[in-house]
Amino acid sequence: MKTKLPYGLSNFKDVILGGYTYVDKTAYIAQLEDSGKYNILLRPRRFGKSLLLSAMEYYYDSHYAADFDSLFAELYIGKHPTPMKSGYSVLFMEFSGISTESYEAVYRAFNTKVELALQRFLERYGYPASDSASIAAYSSPHEKMEAFFKIVEGQKILFLIDEYDHFANSILADDLQQFQQIVGKGGFVRSFYETIKTATQRGIIDRLFITGVTPIMLDSMTSGFNIGKNVSLTEEFNEAMGFTRAEVVSLLQPLVENCGLDSTQLMADVTDWYNGYRFHINAAETVYNANMVLYFLDKFDYKRCAYPAKCWMPISPPTTENC
Repeated sequence: MKTKLPYGLSNFKDVILGGYTYVDKTAYIAQLEDSGKYNILLRPRRFGKSLLLSAMEYYYDSHYAADFDSLFAELYIGKHPTPMKSGYSVLFMEFSGISTESYEAVYRAFNTKVELALQRFLERYGYPASDSASIAAYSSPHEKMEAFFKIVEGQKILFLIDEYDHFANSILADDLQQFQQIVGKGGFVRSFYETIKTATQRGIIDRLFITGVTPIMLDSMTSGFNIGKNVSLTEEFNEAMGFTRAEVVSLLQPLVENCGLDSTQLMADVTDWYNGYRFHINAAETVYNANMVLYFLDKFDYKRCAYPAKCWMPISPPTTENC
């Protein structure tokens, strides 16, 4: 029988309560706590970043305290909770899907993302509608952030940012001057992060966690946003996202048992296609691309106990043979 695989899913609650297979990475939540207050963890696309961020949101958010046992009881962090569990109001933002066709389009979409996230926060935690209206009255992202921090002053907030560089990478590939205009000194993205830095200094943002793909945008904002600790290339977090060999073996075991496949050959093929990531030179093992392993399992022909047709395999060059 085909197991329920979370291929394409990034909402932690949906994965756990939906009965999907989940590779437990929650031990890294505690390790991130110990690592510092303002952490940045970068990984290639489709590596499980959003799912880890979602797990952190449900773990820390006081709004979901009643759901803690149903979500985490069987996981590492549920059995070894930290004192900070369910202890924060959580502000969440993500910056994927921003049009990069022009400076104006980027500005408009970024500004909208910021405003909607702030309004969701205020609504979730019972702030009056007038506070949301006051956010909307400001025109720029950094002004909206400054107004928001004034409203919530006195609180300790956990701030989660997903895909922080999604749009910036596209801009950088096409127009370096526009990238510098947006992210460099005086740019609206840099001003946005400068307000976050100020909020950490005032104690409003107690903890911050950022995910993305590359450090290029961080390097461009160094003087304006130099509080973050980039743990991406540390040995401690080499396997925080993606799958270890042991985790892949466990995921493939139903194929071996139900279809009688040669486990050695199966693992060799999957290793050849999806393994090879090492984020620290002395890491004990390399890491498998999580999304691609789940892709293989999802497209596997369970009726015939056969690998997916070649047109479904993420190989190069692509082929339509046997499709």
